[in-house]
Amino acid sequence: MQRVPAFVPFALAMAAVTGLAPATPALAQDYAIIGLSLFDDLVPGGGAEGADADFNAEFDFVEGQVCYYLEINGLPDADGAAIHRGREDGTGAEMVALPLPDPPDDEVCLAVDASLLRRMSDRREDYYVMVRTPDFPEGAIRAQLSH
Repeated sequence: MQRVPAFVPFALAMAAVTGLAPATPALAQDYAIIGLSLFDDLVPGGGAEGADADFNAEFDFVEGQVCYYLEINGLPDADGAAIHRGREDGTGAEMVALPLPDPPDDEVCLAVDASLLRRMSDRREDYYVMVRTPDFPEGAIRAQLSH
């Protein structure tokens, strides 16, 4: 008769207990990562021809904070950026003012209401990022959060 190693009954007991334990629900995500390319042809009515930008952000739903990098090309007179509410073919109200990075390659972090961040993340097609200039106050370049 062969002897059963001492750890086998313990391992079988643990497997039985683990198999009978109820599954835990999936945890809600605490953040969202958003990466966009902004272009002039995405602005309704047209924007600053040849300009573009990359917007890379983390929406932190726990801390109520957005941190982002905004690399703008071809807009030396850019004077602001923002996240607006609005569909692809329209414009809408400014929801979050986005200070331009200074120097241009710096990360910017700012406090934003966590429930607003969650709404914008959940309904990305309803929000867009835009960069404005004096010549294009309604947006020189833009992209929907869903792009």
